[in-house]
Amino acid sequence: MTKTKERLLFASFFFEALKPHSVSLLETLITIADAGVSAATRVEVRATEAALGIKTDTL
Repeated sequence: MTKTKERLLFASFFFEALKPHSVSLLETLITIADAGVSAATRVEVRATEAALGIKTDTL
């Protein structure tokens, strides 16, 4: 077998082994992405609140 065929064979076995877990993996990735978006949103809100607080304190 050539290296390319060996790699493709390995990849096909690897993805075949992941198939039963694909839904779980996708749900985990979606959860992580949602958590990242939530964290980024919280940071933006806190930064805006802090900026407004500084403007209010200096008046």
